[in-house]
Amino acid sequence: MLLRLEENWRSGANRFDRPGELILGAWRDGRMLGICGRNIDPYDGTARAGRVRHLYVDPAGRRQGIGRMLIDAISEGAAEYFDYLNTNAPEGAFAFYEQLGFARQPGVEHVTHRRMLG
Repeated sequence: MLLRLEENWRSGANRFDRPGELILGAWRDGRMLGICGRNIDPYDGTARAGRVRHLYVDPAGRRQGIGRMLIDAISEGAAEYFDYLNTNAPEGAFAFYEQLGFARQPGVEHVTHRRMLG
């Protein structure tokens, strides 16, 4: 996942620089423990669809609320630009997203969960 983030950044394919987009890191003692971004959803035809991108928490930072903090941070202010945030989570992360208010989206291509905003 982080390799794809780096490749997209270097190529300019995704710099998180369009309106409403951002990328955040969680740091402790000078070490990055997590990262998460918010993009305009490239797979959703709705103009106000956002997407959670590249959520990753280092194993040393897991089970400490870092993932929740990152999702909360990218959700803050998102309603100004987006009506909802989509994600395409691995099955092992379904419970995590559902605890944060994301609802499963069966049958929606490229989306496992959606969180309504506003």
